[in-house]
Amino acid sequence: MKMKLATQFTLFVFVLLLLTSLLTLWVFNQVLSPEFERQKEEAWGYQAQQITQALESSITDSLLSTRFIVQTTKRDLGPSPIGLEVFNRSKMNSLRLLDRKSNKVLFELHKGGSLPALDLIVNEGGFKYFLKGDFFWVLTSIDDYDIQMAFPINQYIDFGDREPFSFLFEWQTGEVLALSSTRFSLSKKTKLLLSQKKEVAQPLDGSRWLVTKVLPQFNIGVGIYGGNTQIKETWSRLILQFLGIMLIILSVSLLLTWFLSRLLTKRLEVLEFKSQQIGQGVFDIDIDIKGQDEVGQLAQSMRIMTTQIKDLFSNKEKQLRMESELKIAQTVQDTLFPPPYVKFNGYELAGYYKSASECGGDLWGYWETPQFLYFFILDATGHGVPAALITSATRAVASLFENQPNLDICSVARGFNYAINQVGNNLQQATAFLCRLEKSTGELNYVNASHVSGFVLPQDLSSESKIKSIEILVDPINTRLGENPHSKMQEGKYQIKKGERLILVTDGLFDLETQDGKGWQERRALKWIIQSAAESKKEPLNNFLDNLTQGFFSEHQEAELKDDVTLLCLHRH
Repeated sequence: MKMKLATQFTLFVFVLLLLTSLLTLWVFNQVLSPEFERQKEEAWGYQAQQITQALESSITDSLLSTRFIVQTTKRDLGPSPIGLEVFNRSKMNSLRLLDRKSNKVLFELHKGGSLPALDLIVNEGGFKYFLKGDFFWVLTSIDDYDIQMAFPINQYIDFGDREPFSFLFEWQTGEVLALSSTRFSLSKKTKLLLSQKKEVAQPLDGSRWLVTKVLPQFNIGVGIYGGNTQIKETWSRLILQFLGIMLIILSVSLLLTWFLSRLLTKRLEVLEFKSQQIGQGVFDIDIDIKGQDEVGQLAQSMRIMTTQIKDLFSNKEKQLRMESELKIAQTVQDTLFPPPYVKFNGYELAGYYKSASECGGDLWGYWETPQFLYFFILDATGHGVPAALITSATRAVASLFENQPNLDICSVARGFNYAINQVGNNLQQATAFLCRLEKSTGELNYVNASHVSGFVLPQDLSSESKIKSIEILVDPINTRLGENPHSKMQEGKYQIKKGERLILVTDGLFDLETQDGKGWQERRALKWIIQSAAESKKEPLNNFLDNLTQGFFSEHQEAELKDDVTLLCLHRH
């Protein structure tokens, strides 16, 4: 099943938009990654500073408050009202005072809950850190007193929205001193990284721990879990927002693409349907698609094409009708010609005709009376239907003359001249060579109406004979038939001897093309006539004429005739 063009176009746009989105996301990541690292570094520094300040402030305040409370007890080791007030106002939640030698709890103060029992080792000086329960305790001595105090410093760290996990470690060695909760433990990787730290504040273990050095006099560090969680969450939220926006853009783009592609393909589908109708031969269709875009121009081209095809078919029908009419006219015109070969008492007459178009303008014919034989060859100007009309009028006049015996040849020429003039309306004319032969004596009377001369071949003609041995009938030359309705005709005379042959041709013979491109000039044509006549001396006249025409057309290229070709031969035995 073929995929619709709209679907193909939509999928193409979807893939293009998807690739664009992925490229934009990659560029977005490349551009914002440095900014993310910068913000992370700023966040590390800020958190480290906050932790350091909180611990320093808390422990310092705790020490000062403890010393003041102890001093207000006036060595009776009982909390005075002033000491209790200071404790309540301090940041401490719990405080214990112990005898430095016996570790005996002298007194303890706390603001709620209960304190775990302490199994402490006497601290001879400095600080001691230990974990008891969920509290990280600091044990230190009080100057000028034989007592020591213990308080949980993890109560003073403000975790904010971070997870309340932390640990303390010895900064130089990386040894973990205490954890703020027993619910988690440090990985081996984290402990290894603690021993490799070099910066005052840095992330550890894949940015899950933030460590910083606090209270240089204590030489300890603190670790806070999830130091850059907020930045990660912001970054993740930003990526999700970007992906959501891109998803919305893709969805809207797909909908718009589908809608626009449907607008486009709907018109293309109409054009496809119309083209199928044209392919089936239905041209009377209305292509109602407009626009200045390519589809509109294509529709306009199809409208022009269908109009031209309809005109072409209409012209083709007219042409076929005209060809049919011309074929009928050709059939009618063929009836104008007599049989190509006839024999009379002592004479032979043969004719040849080949038209350059459906209807030609050449004509030959004859009629006989008891005393005379009338024959003629005629060439109307041009060819086609107008020339055919001239030949039809001429043949009609010749039919009238058949019933009028003993007409002189000039009367026949004047009758032809007047008929052609009336039919051609001075626009169509014809050349002709008209003859009247007295059968008993061989006397020939002829009228040359500006036609090609007649050629008389002697009986003793051979292939070696010269052109001068041929008798050429030229004078007198009269005007063309139809040129002047009142033209006076002059005739010529010649005595046809036994064995002689008279040849009449139209000028279309000399327009035949030859292989050398020179054509059949009159001198060249006469040489071939002499040769052909010598070779066909004892053959019937129709065989001679066949050999003669075959020789003329043998060198004619396979091209259309420029003019009609007609030959007429008379032989006296």
